[in-house]
Amino acid sequence: HGAPEAYALALEVLQDLDAPLYAIPGNHDDRANMRVAFKDFDWLPEGDGPADFIHYTFDAGPIRVIACDSVIPDESNGELCGARLTWLEAALDATADKPVIIAIHHPPFPCGLPGFGATGLGGADVLAGILAGRTNVLRIIAGHNHRTITGMCGPVPACVAPSVSYPFAFDTTAGAPLAIAYEPPGCAMHLWREDIGLLTHTLPIGDFGPATPLLKDGKRLLPTSTNARE
Repeated sequence: HGAPEAYALALEVLQDLDAPLYAIPGNHDDRANMRVAFKDFDWLPEGDGPADFIHYTFDAGPIRVIACDSVIPDESNGELCGARLTWLEAALDATADKPVIIAIHHPPFPCGLPGFGATGLGGADVLAGILAGRTNVLRIIAGHNHRTITGMCGPVPACVAPSVSYPFAFDTTAGAPLAIAYEPPGCAMHLWREDIGLLTHTLPIGDFGPATPLLKDGKRLLPTSTNARE
């Protein structure tokens, strides 16, 4: 919940990650503490106050990632206010020649679940208008709802990644309590290939045993009478 020791633990856990590490703030983050924790990362924008948004861009291969800060301090909901939308539109204008992913913690659409997931993101309607006609924007990626969810923001597909923490229960009943589901945690893996474009895979996290080979070069490897777990 934004405490210095929480960031220290997260960085300790992630120190062996065999990939570049980027972070955007969510509703449990504290911008000032986050800036201290990530001060050695070159993507961290200048600023030292709680109202200084943590926006930035970076290139992942041929793709430009535009990372947006949607946090409202001390609130679960998020928003893209006028200042943030102005920054985002300028970042898009500067990237008209590259495929783009927009990363933002709060999903830009109502997620169909009760409670905090019901309202979506403040300013999402304006964002949808900004995205109109920008065919190079391939995806909006988000979190917040602790479940895999796919929707749209204007013409752009948007996906919510599952949580590496506890998932929330799937219950669309009006007035249902927010509840923890005892399902595997997960993450989203975004794969870019020049010949097929951008794909998004959802991966459960856990030790489920080795995979059982089934087909190779069009030939079946597993006998039809064999139990895959035997």
